Amino acid sequence: MFDPPAHALEKLKEEDTRDVWLIQRPGETRHVLKRWRLTPAMALRIFIGLSPPQRILRSIARIDAAGLPTPRAMGWWSCRRSGRRIVVQLELDYAEGETLHEYGLGCQHNGGSQPDEPVRLGRTIGYAIASIARRGYVHRDFKSGNIVVARGGDGALRGVTLIDTDGVHPVRQRSAAIARMARQLDQSLRNFSFDRHVSPRARMAFWRAALAGLRRAERLEVRRIVRESR
Repeated sequence: MFDPPAHALEKLKEEDTRDVWLIQRPGETRHVLKRWRLTPAMALRIFIGLSPPQRILRSIARIDAAGLPTPRAMGWWSCRRSGRRIVVQLELDYAEGETLHEYGLGCQHNGGSQPDEPVRLGRTIGYAIASIARRGYVHRDFKSGNIVVARGGDGALRGVTLIDTDGVHPVRQRSAAIARMARQLDQSLRNFSFDRHVSPRARMAFWRAALAGLRRAERLEVRRIVRESR
């Protein structure tokens, strides 16, 4: 669609009017470059503040407000020429680690992970959902492919990083936000049969963290919404 950017390592995604590249300049860490074709519709969305890069920058600020890790933007969005086209682009830090999707694949192929790690991971992801909802937001694309499992140099679990945070929007009802994010996560795990590798202890840790602070009726309603979506 566009010419490859300078210092490109790998194309991560390509759709009708956008592409995503992994880039690395000499002496720097890896970054993600997101590019969109500048069309009349995109120009209008920029004018009214609803273009993808503008939404991403707002979402980063909202995730920050929830106290959760997410890739930082390398400056503001900009317009550049790519071959014969003009593109709108935004550069972000690259989140090192494996996505929860890849983590699930590893569990399928290797027969599981360290006994306590899924429990810690479930608790961490549940806490992330609760933190976003507590700040009055919902992540509309909270799925296994957008959660990066971060590890330290010793390989130990250090937490999770949320990526592709374009869809973080205000919401009025905290329990509705939790239900939507939990339902999306559950669906993404079941799509690849990862749910069968989630132990009862890990599920319990997730739900305790995600539902903390809700009234009993709200907790029951969230669980009902997730169950009925299966």
